[in-house]
Amino acid sequence: MTAQSFIREFLRVIPIIAIVVVIIEVVVANRLATTGHELYKADGVISAMRDENELLRQKVASASAITTIRVKAEELGMVPVQNVLSFTQADFSVALAAKTTAVRQ
Repeated sequence: MTAQSFIREFLRVIPIIAIVVVIIEVVVANRLATTGHELYKADGVISAMRDENELLRQKVASASAITTIRVKAEELGMVPVQNVLSFTQADFSVALAAKTTAVRQ
């Protein structure tokens, strides 16, 4: 094969190589565009979820606030305690003695 025939063969192959390269470039560009659009949509979904998450955090914080709990308790008819009763162990000594006597009989 001479240099001249090599050049002729090379010149015949160049258009085929160029067409293959253009087709590959179009396919890759299409994939990149599609991927970019999907990424843009995913970013939108993430942003919407972050906003919703923040709103839910605020609702939880509001619902668990002391004033909200007090208002809900009042709506349910609960009232603040006026007199607090407390028992000590000495208060139960009579009940314990009565129980042991009843068990013996």
